[in-house]
Amino acid sequence: MEAMACGRAVVATDAGDVPYMIEDGITGFLVRRGDDSTLVESIVRLMSDNDLTCRMGDSARAKAEEDFGLTHLGTETLAAYRMAGWEDR
Repeated sequence: MEAMACGRAVVATDAGDVPYMIEDGITGFLVRRGDDSTLVESIVRLMSDNDLTCRMGDSARAKAEEDFGLTHLGTETLAAYRMAGWEDR
């Protein structure tokens, strides 16, 4: 998430919540755990295609801002408090 917020295309494995953060082929590459050859190919592809890397980085930044930014965090936090019965004061 931090790399995406910095405008970086991401190459990561499909562990934990990572598949919910990375849009494969849009914000980076999502690789099946244990698939070392695809992991290497994805890294090499980004290293050799600056335009693709920039496009994915821009998309990653936009997704990070939209899905994980402070505005979103604030909205989601307030919604959780409201569901718990707290009122804005």
